[in-house]
Order: sequence, then structure tokens, then C-alpha cells
Amino acid sequence: MSPFFQDMLDGVTGIGPSYKSPSYDKLRVNLLADLKMERQIVVDSYRSAWKETGCTFMADGWTYQRQRMLINFLLSCSKGLCFVKSVDTSNVVKNASSLSHLFSEVIEWIGSNNIIHVVTDNAANYVAAGRLINQKFENIHWSPCAAHCLNLILKDISSMPHISNLATYASKITVFVYNHTVFLSWLR
Repeated sequence: MSPFFQDMLDGVTGIGPSYKSPSYDKLRVNLLADLKMERQIVVDSYRSAWKETGCTFMADGWTYQRQRMLINFLLSCSKGLCFVKSVDTSNVVKNASSLSHLFSEVIEWIGSNNIIHVVTDNAANYVAAGRLINQKFENIHWSPCAAHCLNLILKDISSMPHISNLATYASKITVFVYNHTVFLSWLR
């Protein structure tokens, strides 16, 4: 047993049978409040870098297991990367104006003078929202996410028939090698 749990058990037994442990909800709420406070301390420590060197504002949209659409907002500055907030956009029409409005809210909270660059997906609605942000805040420039662009390029390349056939053959060779210990040991 770890020393932490041993100390905790010693403390509880020292109090006696009249001790009432906190409920699951009370523990969870306290932990969540502590995590929120820690996140706020990190964000506040990064604010000075935002003012000195500026920062890059990133919006990353994704769908999680329950088929709900989230957009995470992150900031990258000289001190590092920090999470700002996440917005459930499942019930929001993701057109240029609604995305632009959503981005503007976060930009104004951060301070438009602190942001130099906005990075989003390169879907048509995000591109149009980037243009609207650039019109509203002239000091902020938009660009597509390089990783997203590379993923789309590689997806297009992998759908080419000769590349797809090559990948299939390579997969068969890999399965063969991993299923035969002699070849696997020789490879290693």
C-alpha cells in the first residue's frame, strides 16, 4: 500500500467510527474546482507573454464518442500552449457568421491586440470565418492548419489506385513477417 493511503487510513482510524466521509459528488466538485483554478493560474501566467510577443489562436473542431461536436480553443505563445475553453457546437449551425461570432467572443476575452494569428481547419466555413475575423480585426491573420492540410493530401494520395495497391501488398508482407517468428527474428 502506498504511504499516502496508509497515512489516510491512519488518519481516518484515529478519528474513530463517528467520522463521515465526504460524498462522491462533494469530492468530485472540489476536484473540478481545483482543476479549474489550476488552469486559470496557468492562463494568467501566460498573459504576460501574450502582451509581449503576441500569440496564435487555434480552433480545433472534433466529434467525440457521443456524436457531439466540440470546438476547443487553444493559445500558443512563447511560454507554451494552453487550453482556453471548449464549446459544444452540436446545436449550432456552423456557417461562417456563427463561427466568426464564436471566434470573436474568445478573441475579445483574450484581447485582440494580443493575438497575431488564427489557425483553423481549412473547410470552406472556417476559411470564410477567418476572412470575417480578418476584416473585423485587421491585426489578426488567418491560416489553415498545416496538419489538417497534410492529412487531406495524404488521404487523396492513399486513394490513388497504384498507392492503394502498394499499401495492400505492404500490409500483407507485414502480416506475413509478424506471423512467422523466423522472419521476425531475422528482421529484428
